[in-house]
Amino acid sequence: SRPTAVLVAHGIGQQMPMDTLRRFVTTVFGRRHDGIAREIYSKLDRDSSFLDMRRLSLPADEGRGRVDFFEIYWAPVLSGGSATAVVTWTVKVLLRRPQGEQMRRLVWTMRAMLLGVAVLAGLLYYLLRDSGWWGYLVPLVPILVALKPVVRGLGTSVLTETLADASRWFAPGPRDIPERDRVRRLGLDLLVDLHGRDDEGEQRYGRIVVVGHSLGSVVAYDMIRLAYDRLREPAPVVDDTRPPAERQPAAWHFGEEKAALLSTGDVGHFQDVQSRLHAEQRAQGVPWLVTDLVTVGSPLAHATDLWRSNVAGFAERVAESEFPACPPYGVEQNKEKRRQAGGKPAMTGAAGPIAFYRRTETGPLIAHEASPFASTRWTNLYIPVRPWLGGDPVGGKVAPTLGPGVRDIAVRPSTKKPWASAIPVAAHTWYWRRDPDVSEDDAGEDGDRPDAVRRLAEVIRLERPQPGPYERRDPAPPASLSPAPP
Repeated sequence: SRPTAVLVAHGIGQQMPMDTLRRFVTTVFGRRHDGIAREIYSKLDRDSSFLDMRRLSLPADEGRGRVDFFEIYWAPVLSGGSATAVVTWTVKVLLRRPQGEQMRRLVWTMRAMLLGVAVLAGLLYYLLRDSGWWGYLVPLVPILVALKPVVRGLGTSVLTETLADASRWFAPGPRDIPERDRVRRLGLDLLVDLHGRDDEGEQRYGRIVVVGHSLGSVVAYDMIRLAYDRLREPAPVVDDTRPPAERQPAAWHFGEEKAALLSTGDVGHFQDVQSRLHAEQRAQGVPWLVTDLVTVGSPLAHATDLWRSNVAGFAERVAESEFPACPPYGVEQNKEKRRQAGGKPAMTGAAGPIAFYRRTETGPLIAHEASPFASTRWTNLYIPVRPWLGGDPVGGKVAPTLGPGVRDIAVRPSTKKPWASAIPVAAHTWYWRRDPDVSEDDAGEDGDRPDAVRRLAEVIRLERPQPGPYERRDPAPPASLSPAPP
């Protein structure tokens, strides 16, 4: 079978080339479930814009072809920011009214913690104001003066070289736009290149999986939505006199499947439909190879609040097809309405937005530009946040924000260290880290949730079986259940 490409986008901060990719490949795929180490080869990455980058490969194995791993390395492109801008953005987030349920809990938790610190400081001052306790601190003054540059430098570094990435992405000023655009183009060019052909005219890869962590998941989402518009149409276009419902049944009935998802919430069945639709589109000559987007610790869980502005809300931008949802929201198709009014067969959902359209009666059904998640499955892993901001407050469920077709999976860190989930935000870096003394079958302290590393391997499924032919389920609910924008 054709090789598989896996693209990994790192998160915020001063990331070094290959660090994220090596840790990801070694931890998630470097060992089999029986503990036997897999061979991992390092090759020259001729698709990267940076000479430091390599591609890591797993040789072909039973049930799959070779797997090549690439890193979307964007840290030096979006490098450095203003501490003032970060503080201003944070204050705005804390002061304005949250729209998302999880963001609402986070904001109120942070407000309560800040209020508690202020009350505690005031109480200590009231109790100790006449005790002369400050005299004991006088000998520490030289030490504090000496440490001031270090503390100030660390604080500034965290603000300008780590948190600034997030503020510049979600609340950019005019000067931030070109660098954010270059990051998107970096990922876009790499993804399009991997859809290319080799010297013999064969496609280099048979399947592409995109994985994004933290802000890297937003980079991955953006590169998919931008690349899909270039790679969504069949080539060459061949007329087919068979009815569309016969030649492309999964695309023809996609509106029914979307309505069934909204009615039943059966995301497992919907992802099976997506796999069959992807195979159907490929058979029609569509070059799109991305079968899966996997996001971990993704701030897209808070997109309703992070991507809002005074001009347009997030839901409005989804409805305008700027941000693709899962399942796709679609667009109105007046031609299908006219076909329906004339008694001709029309795609289900002709009375509302649909994800596919046809230019001619005998031409193929073509996906709308905002429909990458009609055929690309989206799985999101998150470590649940705890009341005091333990766990991973950066990530969370994405389905409430970007559609019920996203499969949200709560996981636990691969460690027995209690602080990994207890310290605020600490768990955010534990999605593909594993303590040496923790086995894959160790239930750990949160045995009700799957191990993050093992679930990552299961979700990506390098030995993924080929989907069978599309088969309709029982009649779906009426098309009037078409969703409103999230």
